[in-house]
Amino acid sequence: MQIAPSRSYLICCAERTGSTLLGNALIGTGIAGRPRSYFNRVAPFNPRMRQILGNANDDEYLEKVTIAAMTPNRVFGAKVHWQHFLHLVAKVEGTFQTPAAAVPAPAPECLEKYFPDLRYIWLVRRNAVARAISHYRVKKTNRWQLDARWVTDDTGGDGEPGFDFDAITAFVRLGEAEDARWRQFFQEHRISPLELNYEDLVRDLEGAVQRVLEFLGIPAENATIPVPNLRKQADDRSREWEERYRRICAEEAGPAAGQDVSLRAQPISE
Repeated sequence: MQIAPSRSYLICCAERTGSTLLGNALIGTGIAGRPRSYFNRVAPFNPRMRQILGNANDDEYLEKVTIAAMTPNRVFGAKVHWQHFLHLVAKVEGTFQTPAAAVPAPAPECLEKYFPDLRYIWLVRRNAVARAISHYRVKKTNRWQLDARWVTDDTGGDGEPGFDFDAITAFVRLGEAEDARWRQFFQEHRISPLELNYEDLVRDLEGAVQRVLEFLGIPAENATIPVPNLRKQADDRSREWEERYRRICAEEAGPAAGQDVSLRAQPISE
């Protein structure tokens, strides 16, 4: 690699936790890397990503991502869901020649060789039910982000779905499982990430960006945070569904169900 980062970070997250909102804000500062989903397995086939990286093959993909994800002050940033992270680790491991009998280095140590001074930002969403409802709806509509500049919201999806308790529950479990994987990873490797949550992010985006810059050791006196173009997707339907979902949970018989409800009974934030 011709130009290496001087410092690096990963936004570690699950779906519907505000990673695009945070990533766009950090990109907009011009001094905090360009965190995008470079390591989604379908990223090389995404028209926007192909525009950024060109026709990068496996041999040059990491190098092209590193260049694209760095700002002129040599700060590298990327955002990863758990599966994206595993894909990233595999790509980095493939760049190092090690004896067949050698014990593989731990993932953080391996990544540090390629991304110096690597730090982790853990973005979570306290309201697991709201997150699940959002994930369920966007999977059906294919409206993953809504840009305020768009004239239409038609993205070729299936249209608005109906309320489906079992489907929403599946997305609750999916989000919880991803959070658990990140938690275990940080604990196993004794990593202390910067923890941010979605609810605070949407209330105070500028404050969240300032916390990230401070965590990365980047002087923020002259940082300008652009007004976000993303439109909030939660609406009255989201709130009605959350109330309905929690009501059904509360009506379920048995102490186990009651305990489960209490674990997820976060305030309605959207």
